[in-house]
Amino acid sequence: MLSLLLSNAYRLRENSGADWTWFIEICSQKLSNSRAYLPFRKGDEKELKRFIDIAEQLLPLKRWLVSSNEALLMKTMLSTDYQDIKQHSNDSKNALHIGIASQDHRKQTNKWQYSPLLRSFMHIMLITDEKLSIVS
Repeated sequence: MLSLLLSNAYRLRENSGADWTWFIEICSQKLSNSRAYLPFRKGDEKELKRFIDIAEQLLPLKRWLVSSNEALLMKTMLSTDYQDIKQHSNDSKNALHIGIASQDHRKQTNKWQYSPLLRSFMHIMLITDEKLSIVS
């Protein structure tokens, strides 16, 4: 999946530099060493929509996972545009969390978790992409 992600990232960077830079800035601001998802607050639906539109250019929507409380998921992810995104309801969350989905093989159920791939991808991009001028 990393090779597909990298290939699509280079294509996005060439075709839409503004979207690429925005995506990298959002990821570098919101990702951390301890979590493999990006949190978006309740009022950030417009920013989340832009993120998803760009993320879909990197990996198919079926490769992404969104989690939040059920009410926020229903309100935000109701659009048929997002029907392929995996969703996980957790009533203790008051923000929308998005990241790359990975099947949780520790359980025999069909559960999903956040893959560390997005975090690794970001490290690779921040190190290797000379065109990025992100100041942390």
